[in-house]
Amino acid sequence: MLRDIKADIRKTVEDTVTEFQKDESVKTVFGKPEVGFVSSAHPFYDTLFARGVNDHPKKIYRPGYTVIVHYVPYEEGENSFFDAVKLTMEINGNLRRFLYKLGRLTSNTCIPVDWDRSEHREEWSSKFTAFMAGMGEFGPAGSFHVPGDFTRGIAGTIITDGLYADKPPEMTSEMLEEMYKDIQKACCFKGAEGVCCSDELINSCPAKAIDRDGIDRKKCQDYCEKINSHTPNPEVCGKCFSY
Repeated sequence: MLRDIKADIRKTVEDTVTEFQKDESVKTVFGKPEVGFVSSAHPFYDTLFARGVNDHPKKIYRPGYTVIVHYVPYEEGENSFFDAVKLTMEINGNLRRFLYKLGRLTSNTCIPVDWDRSEHREEWSSKFTAFMAGMGEFGPAGSFHVPGDFTRGIAGTIITDGLYADKPPEMTSEMLEEMYKDIQKACCFKGAEGVCCSDELINSCPAKAIDRDGIDRKKCQDYCEKINSHTPNPEVCGKCFSY
């Protein structure tokens, strides 16, 4: 009987979350994780790379064929984002050790706390892969939302030379451009086509970084840097995520 590697990968992620939750120092409540597999040849990676908004898997790790993505929902609370970052790093480590035992090559994509201050974003965002895997949708300030009761969640990725993803979809340049524009609009970034922020969204921002035309990423970053000087990610604030 052939071994179901994808099922083993999912179990590795689930077991890591279970063990992490047993740590008495971890106060954050985590939900059931989701796992997806996306081909490094997915055409949307090319679009994002050409736009300069996300590194390409092949730039990060040329031998890689599959991007393994996990998404773990969690309840918002004190230090919840940093608990989630630590959990993501443990998941990635356990996945790499599991695949290494199978003789598979792997690479991390990034450190979750990496942040490009000049571009006001990560060099690699695992949320794009979660989106391509059909896990959920983008929201204000680059937040990511999946169906369920949890208001927050964190995505993580590794790249492997194993062939675990389905064949990438065939998409026209028009389809890819529309996908990109829809994400930018959903994120409500200033300058994106079709953005019109509600009063609730505008008033939710303690940094006054949001007006009718969208979110000023520089102002958002400056405020989030006061909360955490190492990682001025909107996740450390997130007051606008639910609007």
